Amino acid sequence: MATQTYEQLIAGANKIKENELPESNTHEIVGEQLLQMTNKMQEENSNNGKKFSELRNAVFPLSLSFTASPLLIEVKQTTDISLRWSARRKNADVSANSTFTLNGETAEGLSKTVSVTPESECTLTYTMKAAYEGVSAQQTQTVKAVYRSYFGTVQKDFQPDAPSIKGLSGLLNGNRSFTREKINIADGKICFAYPSSFGKLTSIKDGNGYEVIDSYTLWTVNVGGVSYNCYLLTTPVTSSGVTQIYK
Repeated sequence: MATQTYEQLIAGANKIKENELPESNTHEIVGEQLLQMTNKMQEENSNNGKKFSELRNAVFPLSLSFTASPLLIEVKQTTDISLRWSARRKNADVSANSTFTLNGETAEGLSKTVSVTPESECTLTYTMKAAYEGVSAQQTQTVKAVYRSYFGTVQKDFQPDAPSIKGLSGLLNGNRSFTREKINIADGKICFAYPSSFGKLTSIKDGNGYEVIDSYTLWTVNVGGVSYNCYLLTTPVTSSGVTQIYK
């Protein structure tokens, strides 16, 4: 017998009650009818329970706080990354009664220090999952490993080679965008060098918003086996309080 709707089951039960069925195997029909009614009620209860659980989780979700610091580290340098987490629900801290997993492995306590030494440019991913009374939450933090960028004012006869570039001020930038203000220079040039993997600059503007990228010459320099884009001001200048916006 095909599964009937709840209304059909009720109608069938009424026909049995009124003894209007012509079949002789009434006990089989009654048994099947009651079985289907029970299954239907069980299905409805299960669906209602699931809907209630979904509603409860939507109204009172589990809030997971997960942080990583620092988010930017240098290639070939050992760095300690501090990871911290906690969980809240219904405005209460439920961390002590929650279970946490970090990248698929059980995480004890509410903090962890990870020591890393990236050998090349990469992105490290840390995913934290929290569970409490059937409710769960997840957050991901990424830490980017990069090579140093370099910036400085140089003499007008500056030659963009590896030793000269490494002699400039080192910067830890996650991309090629960089702004430097209050630059003072006397008959010299401005130099900005960064890993070529960041791509070429599309704009260099001064503090007044004027485009000056054509005032620079682009050099490609190998620094310790890493390709660098080196933007060197073409003509020496004398000025103070200069702003350069690299993008």
